[in-house]
Amino acid sequence: GNAAQTISGSQPVILRPGHIGAEEINQVLAAADYPAVRFSSDTGKDQPVRSPGMKYRHYAPEVPVRLVDIADDDQRAEAIAGVIRRSLSNGQRPALFCSRQSLRAVGKSLGLSFAEVNIERDIAPETQFGRQERRELPAIIYGEFPDPRLAGERLFQALRLMDDGGSDLIVAEGLSHLAGASAYMDRLYRAADSQASVELSGPARHVLFVCTGNTCRSPMAEALFRQQAAGSGWQTSSAGLAAIPGDAATVTARHVMRQLYQISLDAHQSRMVDASVIGQADWILTMTRPQRDRLRLLFPDRRDHILTLAEMAGYPAGDITDPYGADEAGYTATARQLAGYIRDLWQRLSDSDQF
Repeated sequence: GNAAQTISGSQPVILRPGHIGAEEINQVLAAADYPAVRFSSDTGKDQPVRSPGMKYRHYAPEVPVRLVDIADDDQRAEAIAGVIRRSLSNGQRPALFCSRQSLRAVGKSLGLSFAEVNIERDIAPETQFGRQERRELPAIIYGEFPDPRLAGERLFQALRLMDDGGSDLIVAEGLSHLAGASAYMDRLYRAADSQASVELSGPARHVLFVCTGNTCRSPMAEALFRQQAAGSGWQTSSAGLAAIPGDAATVTARHVMRQLYQISLDAHQSRMVDASVIGQADWILTMTRPQRDRLRLLFPDRRDHILTLAEMAGYPAGDITDPYGADEAGYTATARQLAGYIRDLWQRLSDSDQF
């Protein structure tokens, strides 16, 4: 089920995400003076499985899966409708997994009605799904409104029904922007494996900056990139590999960014990097090579999009020094190093269509 969280070891490691997120777990651990929980790397095909649900491929459908993961409800519905239009124009019969609210919006955009199966309500959804005629577009409803807990609980049954029901493409609603979505998103990525593709919000792109505690380097990089890319449609965020959720940016980081670049970090709150955070990003940029390597182990399906900031800016050997605990001069040096890399990164993004 979706609620099963598996944790192991004296250094807490999440082997499989559940409904209780890393943020809530870390709040308890911090109060007890325990180290922050971290995510385990994935289990390879030939490696022993440390926990149920960690298999490299788990309940994987034969039919390709398209994940549409956009925070705005209206934009997500339009993107789903676009995927379905393209599928229909290619002679395919797509099936949709989403909430009823989303289905109404998608149907309105397409001008089509769907043959609904409600897993929660229908006594025998297999029979209902099998009754649909080829001319009808099937949709499996997990609940009335977008809800990652319900979606996760009903995901595998829905995938089996759509896989066996004659569909050529499974379109699944992504919910990574909602609290508690990491378990659902992890199961969806794991189920679909390499057949999954992600539909993000049109031409806009998203850069995620990752450091250790998400209180110095990554929030500074996020703010500098946001300033550089203002008005372009690019989005940015930050997270930490060992963050304590809700921590503010350090006092010196806030002071230096305000003095040098007139940027306020006062509203920043740290957060842990997890599957839902990674799932929203087109590019994941770390401050150091060890951080990059760690994330590539944790999220092997995204390894080609996980680089150091320096690499992405054109400087393969340029790790960013951690200023935590340093004086103002140390923070100033790091801020200027970040600003230089961000400037060159933005130049590369602006000049090239390969990104």
